[in-house]
Amino acid sequence: MIEALDVGEALLFSAACAHDDSCRVVTGDKRCVQALHQSADPVARTLAGQILCLEQIVRSFASSGLYEQVRQSVVRSPDVDTTINTIVFSRGLSTPKPTAIEALDSYIRKLRQQTGTLLAPGV
Repeated sequence: MIEALDVGEALLFSAACAHDDSCRVVTGDKRCVQALHQSADPVARTLAGQILCLEQIVRSFASSGLYEQVRQSVVRSPDVDTTINTIVFSRGLSTPKPTAIEALDSYIRKLRQQTGTLLAPGV
């Protein structure tokens, strides 16, 4: 078992490994994905391209025509996710869509560098 993973994440990863490639793991815990990448655990190979981080989900919704709803929800709930609230929507309800999308893309690129092939591609 990978030390940096808590029991819940270990169960999620284990359940995902038991399914075919159509199973995805959605997590807001970037540290656990980084720890999985850094480990030599075979689970990392099995889950390559199968993990979605919160920023990927938010980006998908925001770019699909739901930007206004996403922005309002995040700005009205600042304690939900510090990164998304303070970096992506740093100008609150005045944050333009291109600014938020670029911030999300930048964050996701950085996370991909830290997690290898674990994050789902194309999101």
